Amino acid sequence: MSDPNIGRLLSKRYELQEMIGAGAMGKVYRAKDVLLGGVPVAVKFLAVSMENQQLRVQERFEREAKTCALLGQKSIHIVRVMDYGVDENNIPFYVMEYLQGASLSNVIRKQQLPLPRFLSMVRQICLGLQCAHHGIPVDGKIYPIIHRDIKPSNIIVTPERKVK
Repeated sequence: MSDPNIGRLLSKRYELQEMIGAGAMGKVYRAKDVLLGGVPVAVKFLAVSMENQQLRVQERFEREAKTCALLGQKSIHIVRVMDYGVDENNIPFYVMEYLQGASLSNVIRKQQLPLPRFLSMVRQICLGLQCAHHGIPVDGKIYPIIHRDIKPSNIIVTPERKVK
């Protein structure tokens, strides 16, 4: 069965190309931003069944998008959120930078990591969490963020950049 979202143009801007993930809150698609010349992005939709359940779930999804947007501005170790909206079917979505890589769960399933690589990854994860724990500004006050879903499948490992 093919996914009806593939090839869809969202908000006259994001062309959905393939589903790259699914979870309790919704689905994530790789897309290209046609207004910016085809730049790859990731689009996360709130699950339809959840959207129909309660307005509270939709508000939580919107808060997730806003929180990620603010945190992504503070740390290179947190994915950047660039847009938020509601599609023509009234389903909320947000747009993130597309990270080329694999989930940490896939990486550790396939190979044993050398100690220096492992320590580098742990350090980067901790720096992202530290940034969140330091908080984001809301109405002039700083609110610490506790990530309630830290797990290897929610961490993207990107290829190491070689320094010249």
